[in-house]
Amino acid sequence: MIKVAITGNMGSGKSIVCFLFERLKVPVFYADQEAKKLYSRPDIYQKMRLYFGRSVYDKQKDIIPSKLAKRIFNKPEDLTFVNNLIHPAVYERFEEWLKELKGSKYILYEAAILFETKSESKFDKVILVSAPEFLRIERILSRDKSSLKAIKSRMEKQWPEEKKNAHSDFVIINDGKTMLLPQILKIHRSLLESY
Repeated sequence: MIKVAITGNMGSGKSIVCFLFERLKVPVFYADQEAKKLYSRPDIYQKMRLYFGRSVYDKQKDIIPSKLAKRIFNKPEDLTFVNNLIHPAVYERFEEWLKELKGSKYILYEAAILFETKSESKFDKVILVSAPEFLRIERILSRDKSSLKAIKSRMEKQWPEEKKNAHSDFVIINDGKTMLLPQILKIHRSLLESY
């Protein structure tokens, strides 16, 4: 089985690309969704509470994403703490997920901050979903309740696309003009042939 990571900066359109791969019967592991579930796991909850206090959890012990984001995107040491706690646990969950799969020639691991966490070496191939910055900002503004300043602050924490491009095996252009499906089918065929 070929392990393929799919990444891209905020607003690049990773979700729609993964959705299209899923239509081709490719299993997709969504690392960011798994990370959100982990914040309530007792051992992680305990460590988060010791570090942040009650400020990032509600009364039901659920993480408050906006409060956590405000902390980690303004204090690099807080971001490092969360990354060091969550990313190994996500990858552990991914390994369990892999064991459940049978007969897949390749799988996708979707993660926004793959290179930033030095996780790319765990995968056989990397796909980058690329979109112009202005379009990514438009997409985030329309889906989130974040301010432009907050969005730009979060974007600054991610590697620039040019740097990610140089470290990726495939690039999917999601600029609203270039058709996605032909690009996805080309990569799909290439991965099936290299299996």
